[in-house]
Amino acid sequence: MKGVVAGLCLLLLLPFAYGKVNLSEGNRLLPLASLYSPLNVGNAHALSLYLDSQTTEAQFHSGPWQSLTITNTQQKTGLWYLTQADARQVAPLLVRSGDKLIPLAGKTFIWPMATHVYLLTLGPNETKQLLVQHDNSPTQLWSAAWWQDWQDMASACGYLLIGALSGLCLMHLTLCLLQGGRCGDLLLLQALNITFLINNIWVADKHLSFFINLPLPLLAFSLVLLFNQAEPHLAKTLSERALLSVRLLLCACLALAITSLFFVNSTWYDAMLFILLFSIVSLTGLLLHGMKQHFQPHYLPLIGICLCLASMTVTQYQLTLVTERLYLYLPLLALNLLALILTMLNSAPQRQARLSQDNMSPAEALSNNRLRYETLVQQLAELQINYKLLLEKNAIDFLTGLKNRQFFNEKYHRELTQSLREQQALSLIIIDIDFFKKVNDKYGHQTGDEVLQAVAKRFYAVLKRPADSICRYGGEEFAVLLPNTELQGAAHVAELIRKSVKSRPILTNQGEIHVTVSQGIASMVHSADTDTDKLLNSADKALYQAKNLGRDRIELAPTKPYIVTAERQS
Repeated sequence: MKGVVAGLCLLLLLPFAYGKVNLSEGNRLLPLASLYSPLNVGNAHALSLYLDSQTTEAQFHSGPWQSLTITNTQQKTGLWYLTQADARQVAPLLVRSGDKLIPLAGKTFIWPMATHVYLLTLGPNETKQLLVQHDNSPTQLWSAAWWQDWQDMASACGYLLIGALSGLCLMHLTLCLLQGGRCGDLLLLQALNITFLINNIWVADKHLSFFINLPLPLLAFSLVLLFNQAEPHLAKTLSERALLSVRLLLCACLALAITSLFFVNSTWYDAMLFILLFSIVSLTGLLLHGMKQHFQPHYLPLIGICLCLASMTVTQYQLTLVTERLYLYLPLLALNLLALILTMLNSAPQRQARLSQDNMSPAEALSNNRLRYETLVQQLAELQINYKLLLEKNAIDFLTGLKNRQFFNEKYHRELTQSLREQQALSLIIIDIDFFKKVNDKYGHQTGDEVLQAVAKRFYAVLKRPADSICRYGGEEFAVLLPNTELQGAAHVAELIRKSVKSRPILTNQGEIHVTVSQGIASMVHSADTDTDKLLNSADKALYQAKNLGRDRIELAPTKPYIVTAERQS
């Protein structure tokens, strides 16, 4: 079984054997770093003869060489592109034809990112050997169609991300100008990292190789600016000596990063990246410790910016593929957004108010507090008035103009509480319009609404006391609450309502309509051990009895005798 698996693996790897690549229509994008092989004797001899004849080209003598054999297995001519991510260090690429070596011409693209590209044309079943320097060899092999598609996609993404970055920078700049330049550190931090992006993606001139190590001082300076923002918050959890040690460490890191501009050496570059990454991780640890000891919302964007800087530092270790360079936009976009959030937190109105109050004299602070108190009291009074108006508006039944069921529920429980406290009787009348369904069926719902509106006006006209409330209970049912009213008084009000409705017909668009009402009445003095729904249930049962006994009548709910306390004489 193991032999079968090993055989299958070998079959899969045959098209990409060590030092050889067989190309077909299915190959779109191949990484080349692991496919190069050392020069054999024939290639080494041919290269030696070629280099001896090119004494004026110094670049051909630096670094070891390696080879790659590429075969077109198709029955037609194929076009392929070899790409090199860093266009500032263009590697010479030689094609062996017999015993001769011919330089392969290349072209540099600036947009969507600086890339040096070699065009390789292979005839049907043709094989070519490529010789290239080890340090700056092409890293990817593309089919022509796939390379064009990727360029279009990368261009669209580039425009989108640049638009987002520009919008964030303009917002940050506007906010900084409105604050009088108080967020200059974060604005400079954005500018440094945009320069970092430009240096890594668009600089393609080989004469600017001095700036190959520019990301190091940019990242180090960004870390110093970030510490300036974090220091006021870290001062609450760290001693002055610890803060001074961190500042000295970051300044030393910045100085070393600046010296790397004058020493273009890969070993020194990697060492500086490690030092930078260690410094970023250390500052992140301090911020996490400070957030744990004394939480403030400022810590979150500060930690986020640290993570973005760490991500940008890690990308500098291995950034040899063209497809990887597009990822540099993402941490930079996040960094700009977090810097804007941090600026907004620093410019919060509460913080500005506290700072201004700290600079006031005691008399000014007292006067300012008194003025703020008076303003708050006035605003509270206005809010209470608006709240009451809103409650009144929400308590109206829009068809009849009476109070609605929500108002009745609240009023009912308030009156029960008052009845318990004052030991006064509370009466409830539930009214139902007789045979109202027949009115709707015969004349239509619009006429039924006119009947409801006319009946509601007659109900409302009967009530004289401001404390009495009439509400639309639901459909054709209405409820009347009569505080401080005994059963006999409630029956008198109910009789007035019954006569008011029956005395004359209701004029509608369909003509005159005669209606009557049935009413159930209940009265009680509420007590602590009485169910709150008892009064409501008693009135409802009385209404049911009135309807069963022929309608157009009043029925009183049976109640136990109760004692009503006399009101005090003034």
